This record gives sequence, C-alpha cells and structure tokens, in this order.
Amino acid sequence: MQNVNDLNLLNRKPTLIIDHKGLEAIKYIVNLAPQEAQWFHTLTPVQYQDTPDEIFLHLSTKLYIPKQHTSVAQVDSTSAMMIDFYNELKAEYQDQSIVNEKLASMTCWCHSHHTMSPNPSNQDDLQFNSFINLAQDQKSQAWQVMLIFNKKDQFYSRVYDPATGLIYEGVDIIVENQYDFSYIDTAAKEKFIK
Repeated sequence: MQNVNDLNLLNRKPTLIIDHKGLEAIKYIVNLAPQEAQWFHTLTPVQYQDTPDEIFLHLSTKLYIPKQHTSVAQVDSTSAMMIDFYNELKAEYQDQSIVNEKLASMTCWCHSHHTMSPNPSNQDDLQFNSFINLAQDQKSQAWQVMLIFNKKDQFYSRVYDPATGLIYEGVDIIVENQYDFSYIDTAAKEKFIK
C-alpha cells in the first residue's frame, strides 16, 4: 500500500519569532566574530487562541554572551567561564529571582560557523542533546532551541518540544517589526489621488 500523504505534524507547529533589532544583533555578532562565537537568547513560548495548533517561541532581542574559547572549528566555555557569566548576570540584575528567571528561560543556544555550512557538527549534536537531558533531569518543561548561523546569511534551526519529546529541524524564524506606520496608511488614503 502507498500512503497518499507526506508525513506531517498536525499540531504544535513551532515558529521562532525575533524582532528586527534582535536579528540585526545576531548578524552583527556573526560578522564581528573572527572565528566561531556562541551566545544565548531567552525564550518565551506563546500560544494564541486563534492559532491553537501553533506555538510561537519569542527570542529575546538581547544576546547573552559568556566568555569563551574560540577557534575556526569550535567554541567552548569552561565551567569557570560559566560561573563568571552567572556572576555578570547577578551584577546586572541584582535580584536573584530575576537572575533565576533569566537562566531558566535562556534555552536558545546559538553559535556561528564562520563561513562554513551552518549544519550541526557531531559536537553540536552532543551539546544540544546535553541541554535536553539536563532539562529532562531537572523536570523542566522549557523548549530547547539550537540555532547556527554563518557569514553567508544562512542558518540552521533545531527545536525540542518538552511536551511531546519531538525534535523539529528547519523551523522558520519570523522577524517582527515594531514599527508603527499607521500614519502612512492614513496619509495614503487621504493624499494619494487616482
């Protein structure tokens, strides 16, 4: 027998959302980094009533950048560097509950692949799986995201859904603009004469 359909998921389709400033920050760090670089975004999942089968994963505009060893082929932050990163967050937010909230939602791990393909390496796979395993061990229901960018304006995405255990690949990123152009719409209606 032959299936008449391609394999599809009919619910909980994830979409990554970032605002224009956040996207420009990503492009900036990728172009600035002489080799690979890594950073994190906080992630806020939102499900709207009018689109119950989709979940929108909003990425923070801010990039959270730990100290790191970089090379052409990999990037690494030691335990000591991550402790320094934690201390930076404490100094910046000064409220332990805010620091904890930021860390709990900092589940989007990003890095660059310089000019190479943004497809994940074996090490990238291991790192992403370790984030998933850690979340499962901590009984966290936080979505986990891996994004890889390169200097050719290409990216790779992988998203883990904690409710279903599914891992999605090739998840789109939608860029939101917070610009209010309603005054142009009003002017066009009043001033563009046919």
